[in-house]
Amino acid sequence: MVFLALVAVEAALFAAGSGSLFAVFALLIWAGAIAFRERHRVMWKVRDRLIVTYVFIAIVPITLILALIFGAGYLLMGETSAYLIGNALDRRGIEIEKAARLLAAESPEDRLSTAQHLTATGVLDFEALAIGDSEFRYPANSKLEMPAPDWNDYTGLVFKDGRHYLMSFVKRGRNKALILRTLTPEDQANLVHGLGSINFPIPPSAHVEGPQNKVHVGDADAVYRPPSGRVAPAYNLLDTELTWFFPVQIAAWDHPNSELPLPGVLTTRPSALFGIVSGTTIYSELALYAFYILPHYWVLPGSPRSISASL
Repeated sequence: MVFLALVAVEAALFAAGSGSLFAVFALLIWAGAIAFRERHRVMWKVRDRLIVTYVFIAIVPITLILALIFGAGYLLMGETSAYLIGNALDRRGIEIEKAARLLAAESPEDRLSTAQHLTATGVLDFEALAIGDSEFRYPANSKLEMPAPDWNDYTGLVFKDGRHYLMSFVKRGRNKALILRTLTPEDQANLVHGLGSINFPIPPSAHVEGPQNKVHVGDADAVYRPPSGRVAPAYNLLDTELTWFFPVQIAAWDHPNSELPLPGVLTTRPSALFGIVSGTTIYSELALYAFYILPHYWVLPGSPRSISASL
């Protein structure tokens, strides 16, 4: 304590410009004497030093390598899931966009065959409306109305009357064509069959009632309803749930050209994703075990690979 007090005094004197180099030299000698006398408290035992050395040269690098592997795997599975969802939405959007372009360009007598062909290809639960030279509705009892005149050509997700739809709106001169394809919670869950629970956002400008969650995105809040679909049961303890956000363009029906990139929410499992990619549950389980076991085989001390590398 006396030594520390003298160091503080000498530091203050040096700051004031009146310190002595002799005093500094004397304090250094005193510090050396104190360190020599207390060396048994300063020096660690060999066992403790070996433990610390092993932690820094073995455990820390292995932990970082495993964290990198699992982090990269998490990102890869999330991006793959987002790609599958985006690809499924694009395919469905292209189907109705082609039909909408035909409805806007064809003569009135050919429009029915276009709508029927769309139904024959497996596109169900949709309504079509074309106006211009004449009005065409499909089905005939449809009450669908055109959106606001300010809308530009648009194909993508839209939120209308409390529900999500896939919409394709096309203008061709005087003619306008609109197709709305229903996207119920069940449709959202089966967008990529077996992937998991999918939750599309609701545009901030849309009015929605009922239970909801809000997530702040940029300068606005993305609104979510309770998720649709279910997550498949886990194969084992390693098959944990994976939550990922995927970008999706969505607009509000009552606000023309209001499409915004908002994050959808996906909850899945590695086994579900591996099953979709490989096409069979057997390979998905094997891939799941390989994903968790191979990193340990390559990097953990005592593994065959690490022993052969050290030899």
